[in-house]
Amino acid sequence: MRNIAIIGGGASGIAAAITAAEAGARVTLFEAGKRIGHSILVSGNGRCNWSNATVKAADYSNAGFVARAFDACPPQRVWDWFADLGLLWTEETAGRLYPQANKASSVLDALRFRLEELGVVVACETPVASVCPSGSRWVVNLQGGRTERFDAVLVACGGSIARSLLPDGYRFVKRAPRLCPIRTDRDSVKGLDGVRVKGEAALLRGPEIVAKQSGEIQFRSFGVSGIAIFDLSRFAQVGDTIRLDLLPDMSAPLIADNLIRRIKRFPDRSAEKQMAGMVLPVVAHAVLRQAGLDPAEPLTTGRSVDVARRLKRFEVQVERFEEKSAQVSQGGVAVDQVNPTTMESLRDAGLHVMGEALDVDGPCGGYNLHWAWTCGLLAGAAAAAGSAR
Repeated sequence: MRNIAIIGGGASGIAAAITAAEAGARVTLFEAGKRIGHSILVSGNGRCNWSNATVKAADYSNAGFVARAFDACPPQRVWDWFADLGLLWTEETAGRLYPQANKASSVLDALRFRLEELGVVVACETPVASVCPSGSRWVVNLQGGRTERFDAVLVACGGSIARSLLPDGYRFVKRAPRLCPIRTDRDSVKGLDGVRVKGEAALLRGPEIVAKQSGEIQFRSFGVSGIAIFDLSRFAQVGDTIRLDLLPDMSAPLIADNLIRRIKRFPDRSAEKQMAGMVLPVVAHAVLRQAGLDPAEPLTTGRSVDVARRLKRFEVQVERFEEKSAQVSQGGVAVDQVNPTTMESLRDAGLHVMGEALDVDGPCGGYNLHWAWTCGLLAGAAAAAGSAR
């Protein structure tokens, strides 16, 4: 019976523990926190958007690596695995899959009860300091000085922790917060805190459009948020410009014509009031200021084109990212050092790296949890079987 250590009690670690134990391995799951599955419980605003019905490799960074992993573990295998655990789910907008019970705890319960049935040792509040090879086995050094030996070690911890655990010599891609709000120049968003709009967001680096997203955009006192912004954050850099289309269903000429009719109908109203019913007053105020107009003065027909253009091209500048609110981190162990069908290191037999420890990330909508389950199923089965090298 192979003796396996898994470091990290998140989605990929739990999936690997169950898979390895079902294959006959003795499994110890080390978790630094007070309980396993914290990331599962907080995902999807506590509802756990655990997968997506339309998931495909092209949705991820390092898509070639992900494609090979999906060839070895197709999305249907993940869904069948959860069905076997007893989970029922519903499909919502854009393919998002949520548990039928509408609570993240129902997903974690299905996983946790299976861990208990299989006799997996769950060691919470047990941080690991490092792992190192010892002949054909692996030594896990726990904080406090205690050591344990295993046939294989699966590193499933996110953030920068993996870098401190692994032996020297592994190449890491610099980590950065992603799927998070973006801090921008405050003058552009002044007075807009809490406003939500359905719009389109384009990310510009100089004149080049780097990425586009559509959906909900939420203004914050410090910048912008919402699903469209979260997805855009995967591609953003400090200094980029975010261009917002606040009326995506209307062309600029159509907006200008609409404004001219308003001006002729209400010539004595302030520009902000002339835009009533088109956008919220605070949005009108911000758009007019960015167009160089006084919101308190009437709008002239000659400036209607400028206002229409600004409604289609409202711009904010990226200053930094809200790291504490980030759902995932971009970066991690470079994927060219890992076998995508087993998550095993190409250098060190018996060492597997998976989930958020790898330089793979996807958009909002269940993609990152689906990647975690995929990694866990592949790594758990491979570790239980032993290296084929």
